[in-house]
Amino acid sequence: FASDTYKSQYNEIDVSCETCHGPGSVHVDLAQGRSMFWDRRIRYGLTNTLKGASTERQTATCAPCHSRRSMVHPDYSAGDSYLNHFEPSLLHSGLYHADGQIQDEVFEHGSFTQSRMFREGVKCTDCHDPHSLTLKFEGNRLCAQCHQPGKYDGPAHHHHPNAAPGAPETQCVTCHMPTTTYMGIDHRRDHSIRVPRPDLTVKLGTPNVCNRCHTEPAEDAQWAADAVVKWYGDKRPDDPHHAEAIHAAQQGDAEGEGLIRRMLRRKETPEYIRATMIELLAAYPTEESLRLRREALTDDSPLVRAAAVRSLAGVLVAINRQIDELREAAGFNPAAQSQASQLTASLTELVKELEPLLGDPIRTVRFATASLLAEGLPPQSAVRDSSTFKDVIAEYRAGQSHLLDRAESHRNLANLALNLNDPVVAVESFRTAIRQQPYRTDFRTELSQLLAKIAADPTQAEVWKKIGGTEEEINRLREEEVGLLERDSKLLPKNAGPHFHRGRLLFLLQRPDEAGDAFAEATRLAPNNYEYWMWLALIRERQQRWDEAVEAVNKMAALQPGGGEWQGLYQRIEQSRRAGDTPAAKRDDDAARDAAPPATAVSPTQTLPANDPPTTPGQKQFNPDGN
Repeated sequence: FASDTYKSQYNEIDVSCETCHGPGSVHVDLAQGRSMFWDRRIRYGLTNTLKGASTERQTATCAPCHSRRSMVHPDYSAGDSYLNHFEPSLLHSGLYHADGQIQDEVFEHGSFTQSRMFREGVKCTDCHDPHSLTLKFEGNRLCAQCHQPGKYDGPAHHHHPNAAPGAPETQCVTCHMPTTTYMGIDHRRDHSIRVPRPDLTVKLGTPNVCNRCHTEPAEDAQWAADAVVKWYGDKRPDDPHHAEAIHAAQQGDAEGEGLIRRMLRRKETPEYIRATMIELLAAYPTEESLRLRREALTDDSPLVRAAAVRSLAGVLVAINRQIDELREAAGFNPAAQSQASQLTASLTELVKELEPLLGDPIRTVRFATASLLAEGLPPQSAVRDSSTFKDVIAEYRAGQSHLLDRAESHRNLANLALNLNDPVVAVESFRTAIRQQPYRTDFRTELSQLLAKIAADPTQAEVWKKIGGTEEEINRLREEEVGLLERDSKLLPKNAGPHFHRGRLLFLLQRPDEAGDAFAEATRLAPNNYEYWMWLALIRERQQRWDEAVEAVNKMAALQPGGGEWQGLYQRIEQSRRAGDTPAAKRDDDAARDAAPPATAVSPTQTLPANDPPTTPGQKQFNPDGN
């Protein structure tokens, strides 16, 4: 790690026996011994014997190689808990389509565990020979192990009466497991084994397999959807489909929360989908959303529990911030004192619900919980001072120390150092992350934000000296990030995120006209995102472009009629316009640069997560200066 170079050595460069069965020396000794090739005490001498294993155990054995995941702790051995060593990617935009179909190369585990086949107990080895790596049978005979050929292997089911036997349009996998090609050579089948839904293409724009072959102008998605209704009727056993809920939430639509609530009530909703929905609820800062996320902390699925913890990111910070503000303003104000007491009680209750998860049997859940509590609680809190918390933090550091060839690990350690009040280590970790992965967005935003915060704090003068910070470095990082976001906006022309984050950085660089253009483009691409309209309103207010500012506020009001933020902003804009003054939001430029809300870093394929309630202190007046 010191030289940033690899010196890898291999015993076996590919999948071997021990990959799936664990250490095999005892197994070999048994085979070479004179006694029977079995022992009453140790059976076959394997740590992971898969004969008769459950569907969950077998798929978890395959998952380390066959899933899109990040490593959370090294030294995985076959038979270990998958989630003790890996954290799989959920159904995030850019990785999966809203209905769960594969989009980016996510391999098989996340898809297969969504399927009805998985829920019914089908295993990988029901179709694949794990040793020869071949299918057990060719053609539809593979599916006929379970499905009656007379019912499913004929024109009455596939509706291609003129197709020759064995033709692609007669094959089960053609319609139920379509391929997506990656890197030009990797033809990967979608293992969610789903029923084609051209009606969702019409509603949401998700792909459907029918229109892969039927490409004539008259054979559009509506034509295909009408054909399905003609054949099977207009009722679907899985309606309303979870795609509608996920799509609405990803687009920031107001109805997304209600659709998610409805889907979460379904007991058969797969855990990958439930976990994804719990994460998406973070964009809805309502009492019901918070209740569902807290309820999910005790879910049977560790995947859902971890998602529930992540969905609460920012909530503890927001509550603490509100409490501090109320206490500062309380004085002899009984109402403020009462509100602060109520918030303190709410915070205590939430921490009580989170604290047991520090002892969760699954490492992924423990790490998410420790990270949340480190960020959201003050250093002197009893939870952060507990031996349990410190043990999990040490375990997390140990895991990340084995992954220092990845820039994300340095970023993770930087954020941990920040939360544990060690800004020097945080800065150096961010700098290392940028050096290792110079073409990635978000690292520069986070580092420039941290440097600006240190520079603005007189009590951090010694830290500023230790890290060798300069105003030039802050501006250079921001300029470089703007360039990377311009690249991303060209690579992802339909994604609003790069435009929005570029706008915030351009504002900090005192380029308001360019910032306004970026915010305007973000609202064009994501017209239902409240925060995008808020920032456009603020920048137009600063530019004294009153009509455009009011138009943006009207969009905010339409999206959140009950919100109080747009009302105060509207009154301020009208007041400034009537007075002919410079906008009330305009402040000293240096103070604006130092105090502006941070441009939260996310990947270019995501919109900015809105984890904090809209009444979070620091947002009440909605000045882009942060004042």
